[in-house]
Amino acid sequence: MCSPTAAVVGGTLALSAYSKYKGSKDAAKAGNQAAEYNADVAEKNASMSRIDAAWVMNQSKIDVKKHRSNVEDFKSQQRLNTAGSGVVVDTGSALKNLQDTAALGEIDAMTMQSNAERSARNIRLQGENYQSQAGQYRAGQVSANRAGFISLLDSSSRAAQTYASYKGL
Repeated sequence: MCSPTAAVVGGTLALSAYSKYKGSKDAAKAGNQAAEYNADVAEKNASMSRIDAAWVMNQSKIDVKKHRSNVEDFKSQQRLNTAGSGVVVDTGSALKNLQDTAALGEIDAMTMQSNAERSARNIRLQGENYQSQAGQYRAGQVSANRAGFISLLDSSSRAAQTYASYKGL
């Protein structure tokens, strides 16, 4: 026969175990919802990174084309100024100046392209990191039932220890 004290202790332990089970299950659900939200945000960031990288490359093409056009305009101005001074522009140092302008302008254009490619690569890499982060958020989700069951096992273990100490075992 069970004493009234043992019944009260047993009932209290059972109620406590259920409360912990329910709390663990609810906490796991809330944590999973937060993880899913964070994963969605990370995936959106990854998508934006891909868009940004494409924009950088497209803008670079426009900027390089504009730069090359400006270099051609500058060479025309050099040719006009040189010819206006009475110097023949197709030979000697006048020709060398035009060739240098063209070469330096092309080096600048290639540098612009290289910088844009590097920037786009870094943006794509950040996007891949966001995608990995989304996967980590999802992998870290815990089954609500599993969390509740683990809590129930823990509470049962503590109840058995309490009972054993109460009985003097």
